[in-house]
Amino acid sequence: NGFSSQANQAPVISEAVSEDVLVSREEMSFRLWINSLGNSTYIDNVFEDLRNG
Repeated sequence: NGFSSQANQAPVISEAVSEDVLVSREEMSFRLWINSLGNSTYIDNVFEDLRNG
């Protein structure tokens, strides 16, 4: 039927890009929320600034 061969292919580049956009959007939302709590430490990059806890 021709549909089964496409199901086994690797994800398309546009899907990977959209996943990166989703991660960056979630990171930005989380960073803004953390900074809105009024802590003395400003978080600029969630992955780098919170790496060691």
